[in-house]
Amino acid sequence: MKTPDSIAAAVFPGEAPPARRDADLAVVKRWLRDYVSEPSPQLGRSGPVCPFVPPALSQDTVRFHLRYAVDGRNPRQLTAVLVEEMTAFRDTVDPPGRSGRSLASLLVVLPNTGPTGWATLDRVYESLKDTAVDQGLMIGQFHPSCDERGARNAAFPVSRAPIALVAIRHMAPHDILFLHDRPDWFAAYRRRFAEVVDAGRIRDPLLRELYQSALHRHGLDTTGRPAHRRRRAAETPGRAIGGGSERSAPMTFRGTGSARTASPSMEGTSMSTTTTTLDPSEVGRRAAEILNGIQAHPGYERLTSSSMKYSTCWATFTGYPVVAEWSLDRDAGPLLTEALRVLALKAAVFELSGGDEEAAELLVPSPVDEMIHAVLAQFTVMTRMQIDLGVTFPHATELERFDYDRGCDTDVYYAAAGWGEQPLRYWLGSDEVSRRLAILNGRYGAAGFGRDGRSHDLDFAEPASAA
Repeated sequence: MKTPDSIAAAVFPGEAPPARRDADLAVVKRWLRDYVSEPSPQLGRSGPVCPFVPPALSQDTVRFHLRYAVDGRNPRQLTAVLVEEMTAFRDTVDPPGRSGRSLASLLVVLPNTGPTGWATLDRVYESLKDTAVDQGLMIGQFHPSCDERGARNAAFPVSRAPIALVAIRHMAPHDILFLHDRPDWFAAYRRRFAEVVDAGRIRDPLLRELYQSALHRHGLDTTGRPAHRRRRAAETPGRAIGGGSERSAPMTFRGTGSARTASPSMEGTSMSTTTTTLDPSEVGRRAAEILNGIQAHPGYERLTSSSMKYSTCWATFTGYPVVAEWSLDRDAGPLLTEALRVLALKAAVFELSGGDEEAAELLVPSPVDEMIHAVLAQFTVMTRMQIDLGVTFPHATELERFDYDRGCDTDVYYAAAGWGEQPLRYWLGSDEVSRRLAILNGRYGAAGFGRDGRSHDLDFAEPASAA
């Protein structure tokens, strides 16, 4: 396997005359030297646009592949070529050592892409980034009209380049800048760099702040454990958390302040998540009351019929479809039952915690979550029910987490409500959902859809008539 110091600049052969390749390579190297390696007043920090590039160029650890056969008009071809390049880079370049940093990089240059190809590159970029992050890599797209903005200055289109290209390298500690938003990206980052962060080897205040806020946003405490998994199903209602003796259940908080820890600091210090502790039997009892109230309400029939129709005009690629042999006609009714139960649980937790939105955003499997959205979309009838029943059905997308597993708080509360066994056809753990999504994405890709159905390459042109 190659080491970074042994990787010299090279050109992908055989696709253009040598003079053209030399000229294009010179343009890219000049851009690296005169723009990427230099400071810019628009960056919002001192130093080069990319501090990695000057030492990488001086140590000859940058490799270049010029791909003239790719014009970007075919999204599948573009994606396949770049995935092939990422995989080859991963398999031939040693990963970084204990520092987490490596100077090895690959620039896949796409000289024959024009505005259409640049737009295609932007469209497939997120799916490519998913693939890269899964492999412990990072990628970045650059082209003359790229609208990617600086991390410290959102007005600065930092990724403009005279020729379209994609940069590939190993993930590094500073990549929290680009991986803090999504829970799956952040989890991949933590697997590699939690030790680096915890040891205090990241000193940039912005990077530390992003890391701590991501822990909070994705429902993790400062140890990185999901905050909502602190109580397992084995801790049955009526048993104190952390103890084996039969004694009073944990205290139920009803006040507006007693359920929370001190406000989290955003200055690089440890952050606390909400630590509301509720008696599961009390939550279950109140949730059963709320559900009975929903079912007895005059608007109940309208709510259920409207929710059942919702999927005819809106549905995701990642919720209902993970159910085995999914059928809207067969599964919508049982899923609606589960969605209403979860909404009753969330309302009970919200009420008993004194209005704690984070505690009320219970972990739920994706098929049930999609039906919850269908119910909440019936805004008028849901508003009337809230008023008439004197409850709030909380929902905050920014607080949602997608790591439901059997035995979490949701399951404990569900059992305490007396609703029996959850139907495991729909109550799927996060690992199983991920496995099924991988299968679905294979099918989606074969039909021309991007990852999780976020894009497609259909132009809806009428087929040419036979002559």
